[in-house]
Amino acid sequence: MTDSRKNTSTATAVVTVNNNRAPVATIHIPSDVTVNQNVTATASGSYDPDGRIVRYDWDMNGDGDFGQDGASHSYTYDRPGDYVAVLKVTDDDGNSSLARATVHVHDYAGPQSRLSCSGTDVASGTTVYCDADDSVSPTKIVKHEWDMNDDGAYSSGGTDSNYKFASPGNYAVHLRVTDSKGRQSYSTVDVRVEDRAPVASITLPAKVVAGQPATIDGSHSSDPDGSVAAWEWDLDGDGSFERSGASVTTTFATPGTRTIALRVTDDWGVTSVASVPVKVLAPPVPAGVVTTASPAANVNVNFLPTGSSDPDGTISKFQWDFNNDGAVDKTTFGVSTSTFWKWTVAGSYQVRLTVTDNDGVKASVLIPVTVH
Repeated sequence: MTDSRKNTSTATAVVTVNNNRAPVATIHIPSDVTVNQNVTATASGSYDPDGRIVRYDWDMNGDGDFGQDGASHSYTYDRPGDYVAVLKVTDDDGNSSLARATVHVHDYAGPQSRLSCSGTDVASGTTVYCDADDSVSPTKIVKHEWDMNDDGAYSSGGTDSNYKFASPGNYAVHLRVTDSKGRQSYSTVDVRVEDRAPVASITLPAKVVAGQPATIDGSHSSDPDGSVAAWEWDLDGDGSFERSGASVTTTFATPGTRTIALRVTDDWGVTSVASVPVKVLAPPVPAGVVTTASPAANVNVNFLPTGSSDPDGTISKFQWDFNNDGAVDKTTFGVSTSTFWKWTVAGSYQVRLTVTDNDGVKASVLIPVTVH
């Protein structure tokens, strides 16, 4: 070295060049494991390019706390989650390097049971049978609980259960299973219960007579899974339901056979129709005459039911009420059979003749009598 005045001086230094390279760390560990499963990580593939690895340190949960071990290390994760396992290798020159790997730790597999039912679209009143197949479960199932009617209440049972669905609607059958570690899982099968149609029933009066009111009853109609909400009547056979009510009263003007129909609707809006023939009877025609020329007091006055007839049968009896007081005084059985009555006091009287035909239909007529 020379300064501005041309003075010089000499110095000497020693430089050492170190060409050591760091080791290469490689970690191998399963990436998906189960809680409490013993896991082994290895440093296989780790090496030192210019020497040898003399130390392996492991931080299996990524908390920064390393522990020395060999080229492999075992560890048990006691909680589910995602972890970073870290390997640090150190060579014979004191150089080190790191390798990392992600480990997903999942919880124990829960119990599993395959639920199946005998029907998923059934009519009301059907008993549905359900079974639990535990063969697919990775753990031992120790309890089966069933909620068959979707009311949220479970009851203990075995691997099968059944329930009769009385009412229509949409239901879910629930199965809850529990394994020996107390873990539970749920299975569900949806069941649709279809409404059954109501049953229309018509009750006719004992006799339906032309010109007389007849009450027709539909109150005995029923619904197997609910109630009947509406009754509609077609009384003239034209296909139109013009009357409503559980029973109706109507009058048929002329005799003959007619068909009437009842349509009932249940509380789910489902309908059914019943029809019956109705025989409308013709009433008998009563008629009578006084056969005594000049009725007098204390003398027998004779009567005949002359002119009485039945349009659709025969007359079976004639009943006479000579005082028109509602009490039958005499009964005859032929249109040519006469009868008589004696009044002790002169005056005007009404004799009621009631005729009954072979169908049991009655009709009455008043016969005026003047007694001198």
